[in-house]
Amino acid sequence: MHIQQLITFLTVAKHRHFRQAGEELMLTQPAVSAQIRSLEEELGCTLFHRPHVSLTPEGKSFLPYAQKMVSLFEESKHALHQKNGDSITRITIGVDVTLGRFALQRLSPYLQPERPHVHIRMLTLTEVQIIQALEEGRIDLGIAYRTGNLSRFPVSVLVYDTFTLAVSFQSPIARMAYFPLKRLPETPIILPAPGTTERRMLDEQLERYDLTIDPVLELPDIETIKQAVSQGIGSAILPRMALTHDQAGWRLLRIPELHPQLPVCLFHPDRRALSPVLRRLVDDLRGIYPPYEE
Repeated sequence: MHIQQLITFLTVAKHRHFRQAGEELMLTQPAVSAQIRSLEEELGCTLFHRPHVSLTPEGKSFLPYAQKMVSLFEESKHALHQKNGDSITRITIGVDVTLGRFALQRLSPYLQPERPHVHIRMLTLTEVQIIQALEEGRIDLGIAYRTGNLSRFPVSVLVYDTFTLAVSFQSPIARMAYFPLKRLPETPIILPAPGTTERRMLDEQLERYDLTIDPVLELPDIETIKQAVSQGIGSAILPRMALTHDQAGWRLLRIPELHPQLPVCLFHPDRRALSPVLRRLVDDLRGIYPPYEE
């Protein structure tokens, strides 16, 4: 078993396509196929379904071990080249679209010129997509709202978000100190479209109060909802982390009944499979550090 076979395996798992993996690795498709066949023969099992390339159960089981072996290889290269200052760690993070600003704030120390050897790439993904991407080795970490027990990976709660009411300054309720939940049915409300993460979380909370809302408008993305609020079309219930107080044209009202209970979570592989740089990043994001240096 060669390290290049493992790298090829992880690249095919990431792209779910032999030709695209070859393009990234600068190998021909037959060369990629030959490496995967050789690895499968050595392991005595099939790692990918064909012709639609996806991991078999055996491939999914082997994936974290391949990640760990490649991580150890990269770690050894990092240790050898660290003194020369020429080692670069590339980290890919999947982030829920609503949490982009939050993720940037948490990651800002790693985006400064003082850390030129850490390159971070952020992808917009849902919770389900983050879990799938982790399983396939396409991302290193994920930040998303946790809406169910879907992940077999370690999950750490970073902070709790809450729903708030975004109100146009033109609305008479903009002068209120807070907004009672029971008044929602009598207020023109804009909601995220059905099927979105935000809508699923909101519907779950409203069901607890046996409350039904007939929205004046349902929109598929947060930015469009913000524009509709600014234009005075209605007020919107949105996660607090998607909003800022200084947004032109509207203000935020607290809804006391909707107390903070939206877990913003970090999804990541087992710490033992992480490189030192990734372990440090996980600890920095969580704000919790082990009692000893691993």
